[in-house]
Amino acid sequence: MSFEHMDLTQRFIFDDADIRGEYVRLDHSLTELFKLHAYAPGVKILLGEMLSAAALLTATLKFEGKLILQARGEGQIPLIMAESTHDRKLRGIARGAEHATSQTFTELMSEGQLAITIDPIGGNRYQGIVTLEADSLAKSLDAYFEQSEQLGT
Repeated sequence: MSFEHMDLTQRFIFDDADIRGEYVRLDHSLTELFKLHAYAPGVKILLGEMLSAAALLTATLKFEGKLILQARGEGQIPLIMAESTHDRKLRGIARGAEHATSQTFTELMSEGQLAITIDPIGGNRYQGIVTLEADSLAKSLDAYFEQSEQLGT
């Protein structure tokens, strides 16, 4: 499902520190998505984190196209995907998650991989992949940036 607007994005900068970031709030978009799919609570939380991460990452990139955040694993969710476009359209899905009961990241996404794909309009597609070794999506994304970008995030 595609949603026309992310509910809220806000860039922030601390003037006296080398810190900047983005804030995103997706109440409306997540409500609409979860009306369409009866996901278990743990799946909803992880899909919400994936969509938020995709929206945040897209907000920091200067390109026209889309960013796809995808995780595959041997846990209770075989595939989960979030997509965000430069014009703030969101899409997300968890495939094979009908029987997922856990609320822990490691049980939902064990022994998996996280892929971040940047697909610019009229440009070359880029994909980075890391192993899901951490116990959260946030830690997995940190590992991605440490390995592929050599950036503290």
